Amino acid sequence: METWRQDTMSPTSILYNTTSNAESVRDLQFNPHHSIHFCAVSESGNVQLWDMRRPDRVEKQFTAHGGPIFALDWHPEVKTWIATAGRDKTIKVGMRKSLTESCCLESYTLRFTFLFLI
Repeated sequence: METWRQDTMSPTSILYNTTSNAESVRDLQFNPHHSIHFCAVSESGNVQLWDMRRPDRVEKQFTAHGGPIFALDWHPEVKTWIATAGRDKTIKVGMRKSLTESCCLESYTLRFTFLFLI
């Protein structure tokens, strides 16, 4: 992952990635309450929490899903909560400060029983 200057469209720093360089980032969201923090999720089910003041290292990393994570988002009111959705048909919700694989607050399995045709 790299950060870029918007005015010159030139890279400013390369963020260190503790996983394989070939691994795809599926989603990235900045914390709406603290713009220096962001979260990235990957094809392998990993979640990475970053602090832009320390671009040389990931703040926290853990595996949240048994396969690709397709989406992530921050809670609009609770500053430290994030939710992830993966190919394993689960949505996981946890807190940023202490989020680890074992502290997931809730996990939901999605079941689709209907199809919309347009």
